[in-house]
Amino acid sequence: MACESWNISWNIKNKDYYNYGAKGIIVCCDWFKNPDQFCKWSLENGYKSVLTIDRVDSKGNYEPNNCRWADAKIQGRNTSRNVLTMDLANQMRKDKLTISNNELKEKYKVSYATVCAVINNKVWI
Repeated sequence: MACESWNISWNIKNKDYYNYGAKGIIVCCDWFKNPDQFCKWSLENGYKSVLTIDRVDSKGNYEPNNCRWADAKIQGRNTSRNVLTMDLANQMRKDKLTISNNELKEKYKVSYATVCAVINNKVWI
């Protein structure tokens, strides 16, 4: 089925509207209009009942080239609120050898608790 328009609006009354519709995030027409297409894609792309759908680019749409099935750990790292990546966490651990936790906090724009969790390998491992 060809899609002529991505003009699918989200319900403004939905509690999650601010996180999706208000940001212009939509579901591709093929998935929206034909749930069987979504099911087919899901089964071909690692669907398991313990996983949830995740957008690779959290600012992008729900479409085949931007979605994957992921566990909670992956999902938690892939949010618009998250400023760290695995590479930055590893760099922070290296920087710990030469600068203080307060300096790390400022450099990486994270909380002191996050700095401690990262350098003690509690998160981002």
